[in-house]
Amino acid sequence: MTHHRRLARDYERHEHSSEAFIHIAMTCVMLRRLA
Repeated sequence: MTHHRRLARDYERHEHSSEAFIHIAMTCVMLRRLA
């Protein structure tokens, strides 16, 4: 998850946007594993 720069530090003001970026990052990780 450290490859995703926005997740390295908590820059977001709203927890919903932080949660969305975590979902996006995990989706990218899962897609890389499936490929």
